[in-house]
Amino acid sequence: MPGREHESNEKQTRATYTLGFKQEAVRQVKTGRVASAMAPAPKVSLTNWVRADASANWQHPLT
Repeated sequence: MPGREHESNEKQTRATYTLGFKQEAVRQVKTGRVASAMAPAPKVSLTNWVRADASANWQHPLT
């Protein structure tokens, strides 16, 4: 497939973030910091973390 950097038989690992990192990222997003400035976390992760924070669902935090 064009644009793919990895062979299909290579296993990719997902980044994991500590709960503290996630909570700090959410705090910064809520104070108006641009989500793209929160590298290395992908925007979709930030979105999920903000949703989890809003629902107080940090028991099983997303990666």
